[in-house]
This record gives sequence, structure tokens and C-alpha cells, in this order.
Amino acid sequence: MPSFLDIFRKYMPTWSEIRNKPTTFDPGAHKTSHENDGADEINVAGLSGALADEQNAGAIAGVLVNDAGKGDQKVLAYDLGTERIIYITPAPSGAAIVSIQQGTTHLPSTSTSEETLLDTEVNLTNSVCIWLSTRSSETSPDDAFGRVKLNDSTHVIAERQTGGGLCWVSWMVIEFSTLTSVQQKILTIPNSGYIATEPFTTVDLSKAILFYGGVTSTDSRTTNFLTSWLATIEIASSTLASAERQVTATYALSIAFTIAEFP
Repeated sequence: MPSFLDIFRKYMPTWSEIRNKPTTFDPGAHKTSHENDGADEINVAGLSGALADEQNAGAIAGVLVNDAGKGDQKVLAYDLGTERIIYITPAPSGAAIVSIQQGTTHLPSTSTSEETLLDTEVNLTNSVCIWLSTRSSETSPDDAFGRVKLNDSTHVIAERQTGGGLCWVSWMVIEFSTLTSVQQKILTIPNSGYIATEPFTTVDLSKAILFYGGVTSTDSRTTNFLTSWLATIEIASSTLASAERQVTATYALSIAFTIAEFP
């Protein structure tokens, strides 16, 4: 006698013989098989397009991100000390240098000031002139020492107190892409004085630099003059530069300088 299973198999309809069957079937719940460590785990790296939800992997290319310093306008950078990616404030673009020009201005006998034409015109609001050195055929310091400044956008001017003998003053002009302010000044220590100050428009001390421009004096002594000629100069406050020489002298001393404030 045939078994029930044999009879069922004999008379069971084929798939094509089944009527009114649905064309699609909802799959059974199986999401866990596609999740982490599931039997059919999905690797998103193999998918195209963007994920629907914001992701917080906590790492970039396997390097952990420390978001403690996250803030407005900050950028990501790798910190070697902690081996982490951190948020930092980007360096200002204003620190970039547009041009550097240097030269030497010759003051012939009897001349107390001479101009030198720059190779390239500069923007005066972003440029500084720096004194480098002086040499002379004279032994008298009022003839031998000189100071420099930007006279306009195309000329550097060198000056000395008196016009005896030959004098050469070397300088450098640097143009930055952006400066907050530039102020060329002369600080004069008066006769019978050894300390003096020169005011300027308020600057941020954390972003300001003083550039030295050289010195001139009415002192014509050829001996024992250095204590009255040599002076220190510095930014004393956000509105003052201060200079000091070693002794109280009977000769005035004029020091050129530029205050530049960076962004």
C-alpha cells in the first residue's frame, strides 16, 4: 500500500498549477544578519551614494578624532604628540610674504639724504623697511650713521645728520599680503636725556612687531661717543615705544622704527 507521502507527492500541484498566488512575498525579519558580526554583514565601503543618517565613526583613516576643541572656523590637523586628529585655529593668510627687496643707498659727500628706487612698487599699508647696516669713510658718527624708511611706494630714503665723507646704508623692504596697520616713527632722546618714548596708534601686543630703522645724532665726537649713541628700543605698551641709552648726553639721538600689526 502506498504511503501518505507517496500519495501527496503524486497529487501535489506544481508551482505553476497553483492559482491566485501572490506575485511578491515579504521577506522574513533578518536585519541582524546584515549588522556587525551578522551572518551576512554589509560593508558600506562597497556601497555607492551617501548614508541616510549622519555617521560618527570617531576616526579618520583609522586615526582617532579628539573633538574637545571643536569650534567655529576651526580646522582638523594631526597632532603627533597625542597621535590624534584635533581641532585647531588656522594660521591667518595675512602672514604670507608678497615680496622681499634689499639694497644699499649711497650718500655722497655733503649729502644728508638720498633716495633709492625699488625694483617693484609696494603697497605701503602692508610693507615695512628694515635697517641692516651702515658703513662710511668718516670717523665722525654724525657722518657715518644713518637711518632708513619708505618714502613712498617706490622709494627708500636714507638719511644722516651731516654730510661729511661717504656713507652707505643697507636696508630690506618686506611686503606682506595683509597687515592690520603699519606706522613709521622717529623716537628722539633729547639733549641731556637718556630715556624717551614715542606714541603710536593702539595695536594688539600679541600681534605687533617693532622693526628697527637705524639712528642719527648731532654728536660729532670721534672718541667716547658710544655710550650716548647706542640705545635699546622696544614696544613698551599698546600705544608707546620706549628707548634708553646708557648715559645722559648733551646730544639728541633719533631712532627710526616701524610698528607693524599682523592679523
